Amino acid sequence: GGRLMEAVVVDRQRTALECVQYLRDQRVGTATFLPLDTLKVKPLEERLRALGPGYRLCADVLQCADAVRPAVLFAVGSAVVCDDLDGARDLCFNRNEKVKAVTLSGAVISKAGLMTGGTTSADLDKASRWDAREFEALAR
Repeated sequence: GGRLMEAVVVDRQRTALECVQYLRDQRVGTATFLPLDTLKVKPLEERLRALGPGYRLCADVLQCADAVRPAVLFAVGSAVVCDDLDGARDLCFNRNEKVKAVTLSGAVISKAGLMTGGTTSADLDKASRWDAREFEALAR
């Protein structure tokens, strides 16, 4: 997952500060908070919408509640979803686009050209935890 995969979206900065204070007071670890009232979302790079077949802006394919959309846009930025690793490699290395490219199978090429792929047990655990939380929310 990405660095913000486990970030917590909160309504405002004050809530984030209270949460950080609670974590510190209880000595129960750290978390990253995305306060909706102060989040600075960079504009999407519109030109990336015209890359052609096999390429889509992540922001255009993700579905989420309007209330949390700024946090989602902040997290994904102008990342591009590519059909496969060959397409991602072509985009980043041959076409020299300085973007984060993510394939449908989960491989990632960072803006700096670092490649990440495969699956760790931690990723599977995070994904199953997220699925369980989503299921609980849907069940309510």
